[in-house]
Amino acid sequence: MSACPTARLTRWRQFMLKSEIKKVLPKRRPGTHKGDYGRVLVVAGSKGMLGAGALVTRAALRVGAGLVYWAVPDELVNFANLFTPDVMVIPHNKISGQKADIIAIGPGCGINNNTRNILRSLLASKKPLVIDADALTLLAQDKRLAAALHAKVILTPHPGEMARLTAKSVAEVQKDRLGIAKKRAAELGTIVILKGEKTVVADQHGKIYLNDTGNPGMGTAGSGDVLTGMLAGLAGQGHDLWSAAKVGVYLHGLAGDLAAKDKGEPGLIASDIIERIPDAIQKSY
Repeated sequence: MSACPTARLTRWRQFMLKSEIKKVLPKRRPGTHKGDYGRVLVVAGSKGMLGAGALVTRAALRVGAGLVYWAVPDELVNFANLFTPDVMVIPHNKISGQKADIIAIGPGCGINNNTRNILRSLLASKKPLVIDADALTLLAQDKRLAAALHAKVILTPHPGEMARLTAKSVAEVQKDRLGIAKKRAAELGTIVILKGEKTVVADQHGKIYLNDTGNPGMGTAGSGDVLTGMLAGLAGQGHDLWSAAKVGVYLHGLAGDLAAKDKGEPGLIASDIIERIPDAIQKSY
């Protein structure tokens, strides 16, 4: 007879202590400069979808990243510059020469050969990556891309994307969120964050963290893009990917909870979550 769900949860779950959270929270030290707090490269956005990249980059900055570069299709550089003055916009053809501590790719990129080629190149570089949205769909479609995954990767699927990555139905994924996240992380050799109620964070060695912040109002367009930016922003500041993944998910949910208190759950939008990231950080010290 298999173990009951409660027993499995007790065995798999890793609780974060306040001291563990505080180790990852962004800090500023006297005598330092922007280069000391991580260089994040965001590959996100396409024609009609630049907003996704703007959300990712703003979230990375709000969580403390020192420098954020935003790579967009060459013809959209001038338009992207209008979204935010706080990031440096570069064309896709400059990605290979960019020095970055971590790269986030996928939101709003489009499911096309250009995105596929960029993702293939980034995987081959072995640089730390956060892979989300359209890049996840490409992984599900292309076994060669999936085979190139490595230990310095965080995957951030929602249930629909996880269904595609596992060739299961969404209902099957939701029925066994812990088990499926744990198994897929081990199979792919990456960290997997299965988003949704009680977001699951699993690593390739069998560790599991089940998050308890967040609310239904965060089920809104762009919320996942915010999480992607936060993960990259934290990891870019020198934290290991497992710690950045857990604390990023925790702070994302907490920022959403604080925003919901102001706006209410039905009217919550992704930008509201970003604006409460600093408050979530301060509340966690």
